[in-house]
Amino acid sequence: MSRGSHPPALPWRPSGVPVPPRPPATWWLPVVLVAVTEVELRRRPVDRTAAGVVDPTVALELGTYAAVALYLAVRWRGGVRRHVVTVASVGACLTLAATAAYAPHPGLAAARASQLVVVVALTLQFGVDAGDRVDHARRFAHALVVYAVALVAVGAAWVAPRWGVQRGRFTWLHTHSVVAGATLAVVTVLLAAMWLAHPVAQLPWRRWVYGVLVAVVGVALVCTRTRGSIGAAAAGVAVVAMLWPRGRGRRDLLLLGASIAPVVALTVAAPLSAYLLRGSTGAELASLNRRTDLWAVAVEIVLARPVQGLGLTASRTAFADAVGVGGAHNAYLNVAVDAGLVGLAWWLALLGVVGASIAGARRVTSRLGVAARATDGRGAQRLDFDTVALAGVMVCQLVNGITAEWLGAPPSLAVVVLLLSGQWSLACTDELERAGA
Repeated sequence: MSRGSHPPALPWRPSGVPVPPRPPATWWLPVVLVAVTEVELRRRPVDRTAAGVVDPTVALELGTYAAVALYLAVRWRGGVRRHVVTVASVGACLTLAATAAYAPHPGLAAARASQLVVVVALTLQFGVDAGDRVDHARRFAHALVVYAVALVAVGAAWVAPRWGVQRGRFTWLHTHSVVAGATLAVVTVLLAAMWLAHPVAQLPWRRWVYGVLVAVVGVALVCTRTRGSIGAAAAGVAVVAMLWPRGRGRRDLLLLGASIAPVVALTVAAPLSAYLLRGSTGAELASLNRRTDLWAVAVEIVLARPVQGLGLTASRTAFADAVGVGGAHNAYLNVAVDAGLVGLAWWLALLGVVGASIAGARRVTSRLGVAARATDGRGAQRLDFDTVALAGVMVCQLVNGITAEWLGAPPSLAVVVLLLSGQWSLACTDELERAGA
């Protein structure tokens, strides 16, 4: 090995393909932004947040975004992907950010709009750095896994005193359990895909590590008692299992589920049901814990301001007087309340374009993988993992968006993952088409 050269720390690429010794920081910077945005180090009343009061934690968050913006400004060299995914990402996010101009909480809205612009810029640079290879996106996925596992460890060590419906639900520090559930749901689907695809995906860790981590994260998810996120994770894992082209792996999952279901039904079904019901009455369950009341108010707001909405972050306090909580608890209504039908149209277009890009990458994988499976008998190609994982995560997010607003409340983890999923799918398509050339 020549002086000054360094072997790659992790085998992200197939054997014989060179790996840059120092990959650009855009694979881990999104996780840093998510951490400073969503991990609550203290309990903060909603009115102080809406008023834009800056405390040390807020200063740390804004300072981190400013540092990332400076990094992007120094590194920016152009070369942004010219694709409908990029257009939809920029258009949807800038439309939402523009509504800060008339938001009822100008300080908070301006901060969130600026953060959203930084996230979009980081997404575009991520796509440039990924190029036509998926290794950059895989690094991000593993960074997200490490982040979630670290938070589970923190939550196991100490959780702030809980109150009301939050009592007895797993989380970390002062973070709301619904935020914790949304994070763990996405990571559970990713880990399930990593474990299932490991024999052919050329992932850096041993398979048993992914198995242990999916169990740890999955148990933590159940302990959040966040029913929407648990159901979303189950839907995402089901999609991964159904799309995975290796019949043996799919049979293994089905046999495992068939063997576990009777045991659960005979032993822990009753206490598990009570655990997930969280003492809710029949009326509360019928209204999805008062979510239908929220949604009725949201519809009234949209009808009153159908075109432009109330402005970015308005949903944080728009429901306080009527229902006593913040946020629409539905991503699609949350966008409609903040940005009106114009913003909702852009947002739905973004979801549709990213979903179509993932589906297109999956079709290419299937087409190129048929011949390989027929000749070598070893199963799917390496990149089957990427397209299957993306499909599972996308379904998980769409389902979770029905009962949680984070997919429509930027700059949350859900929004960051959505935007990066679009760029990841483009890298998949490019690498797959080159492999089939």
